[in-house]
Amino acid sequence: MKADVAIVGAELDGLVAAIRLAELGRNVAVIASAAGSLHYAAGGIHLLGYLRNGAGREEVVEPFAALARLDRSHPYSLAGAVRVREALNWSARLLSGDVGIAAGASECNELGLTPAGLRQPIWLPTAHQATIGRIDGRKTTIVRFDGHLDFPADLMLAGLKRSGIDAACIAVEPPGPHRDNPGIARNFDRMPDAATYFATIRQELPAGTEIVLMPAVLGLARHAEIVSAAQAALGMPIFEVPTLPPSVSGLRWTRSLETLLAAKSATIRKNVRIVHAERDGNRIRSISDENGRTIEAGAFVLATGGVLMGGLDVDAAGQVSETAFGLDVAQGRPLVAGSPSAILAALHCSGIETDDRLRPKLNGSGAIRNLFVTGRTLAHWHPAEEISAEGVSIVTGWMAAGCAHAVLEG
Repeated sequence: MKADVAIVGAELDGLVAAIRLAELGRNVAVIASAAGSLHYAAGGIHLLGYLRNGAGREEVVEPFAALARLDRSHPYSLAGAVRVREALNWSARLLSGDVGIAAGASECNELGLTPAGLRQPIWLPTAHQATIGRIDGRKTTIVRFDGHLDFPADLMLAGLKRSGIDAACIAVEPPGPHRDNPGIARNFDRMPDAATYFATIRQELPAGTEIVLMPAVLGLARHAEIVSAAQAALGMPIFEVPTLPPSVSGLRWTRSLETLLAAKSATIRKNVRIVHAERDGNRIRSISDENGRTIEAGAFVLATGGVLMGGLDVDAAGQVSETAFGLDVAQGRPLVAGSPSAILAALHCSGIETDDRLRPKLNGSGAIRNLFVTGRTLAHWHPAEEISAEGVSIVTGWMAAGCAHAVLEG
């Protein structure tokens, strides 16, 4: 198999790189061992929510202004402020369709909600995603489904009340037999008459309700249609709040991006694990999967998701290794027995060190010229602590596409 660019991994950064390369006229192949971590994403784009401040962290209000305070090795610093803005503006336009991201960018974070009802900074929520600003000051009712264990409605209710929001919760029957997140979403997709279903819910709402919150499971393929029918039947705004994984919001992202790639004639091969790379000096010539099949390309992007998704492996001695290209891994913090949070922090910050074009460094001899590393596989950032997963993934995926295109141009 041959391609202009082979992308290893189906993470958000890999899909972004593939779409951008297809826009630039390149033949792209995406090879992934499993679905990406978008299945854990709460929805929207988290750019930079917190900065470390001594032993704690401080909330970021203006994320673009805060970029200057990051370490020089952070992926945002490698990209530079100009490319960060350009990549995010491009992605907002790209995602304004089925995913429902608003195309207009902002300088400031909003306050979104976690599944536990906690407030969390988010730069660009989806059009139907609940934020404190969208519901504050209005009587709010949470609607939960009987038997739905992936949505801790009691925690959500308590969190809203702590934020000073007048909130209540009711339980209703789901629109079909399934009680898991993807199953309920498919229930909604198959529903012949959504208006009648939501009209029944309206009769159960407490008097004075002005806003309805529902778990983010209102359809996959028919999401926009279902939300529109719900708002018409209820006669008021309806917003979605995150659930526990798997995330239907993340599944919508994946479906939308993969559909776009298919329309651009990109090749997507899943359940394929890359185990070897053939190198010629400081260039990669080809990669091979576990069945011995070879993929030749002029450039490569590594988007395997770090430790979380198996792109980085940890042995019994605590040594982290990269599984596809055999790259050296930088372990910024020692991975030794200690508190769970310290071990997780060490794992999050481990990854591949690169130059300012995202090319992995070689021992004292420059960098691999046609391989670019993105997202959670990069070292020196902490997506869970910073709340920056989608932002870094988008920026580095977009940037890697541009760098790979430049290599192919010679």
